[in-house]
Amino acid sequence: MRKLLAGIGALALLAASPVVANASSLSVSPTTIDLTAPEAASTIGLTNNGSKPVTVQLRVFRWSQVNGKEKLTATNDVVASPPVTKMQPGKDYTVRIVRTSKKPIAGEETYRVLVDEVPVKSQAKPGVVGFIIRHSIPVFFGSADGAGPDVKWAVAKSASGASLVVQNAGDGRLKLTDLNLSQNGKALVNRQGLIGYVLGGSTMTFPLGKVKGLGSSPLVVKASSQNGPLTAKAAVSSR
Repeated sequence: MRKLLAGIGALALLAASPVVANASSLSVSPTTIDLTAPEAASTIGLTNNGSKPVTVQLRVFRWSQVNGKEKLTATNDVVASPPVTKMQPGKDYTVRIVRTSKKPIAGEETYRVLVDEVPVKSQAKPGVVGFIIRHSIPVFFGSADGAGPDVKWAVAKSASGASLVVQNAGDGRLKLTDLNLSQNGKALVNRQGLIGYVLGGSTMTFPLGKVKGLGSSPLVVKASSQNGPLTAKAAVSSR
């Protein structure tokens, strides 16, 4: 597991380094799997858009958030079948994602499927670092009577910048997108696209950087979630 997480970190470092990367020919859909019990299986579609065969590896990990950090843990409760496949050019493949655990679902179980195109050693060139983009697909298994997110908001400011602190005491995750923060009618932050997830029973902190004009009065939070638009208040604290 340490090697896996080190590999994820290495990918992030490589993205910022002056290296040459192989363009991925692999497309994956859907980008999220969301199932409610008694549903226990779904599929992922893979397409090789390239002109050469590719080998693809799929691994499933339990996904949690501990002390504000993402954590992936090896599991056999959910599996990918088949876990490895060789794909011919221009072909579509289907992989099943199956929850094998027989334990009743309490609240929401969260996983990630990592889909990797395995580099071909024979194509490696001296002085060139080759890597393939990793697809990371969130997978959610929820109970029919599970409660959704129950969220409290805060903004912490310091000399280095401000952060949005989101505490989710509910059973289900919050998917936060298209964030807008305003104070006393003045817009301070506008971030489009995915901000991140806050899983049930977790707290996450999202850096905002330097926020010009940020005072001490509460902020109005407007954003989108998997359940639609939301509006809330966020107290401001210093640290």
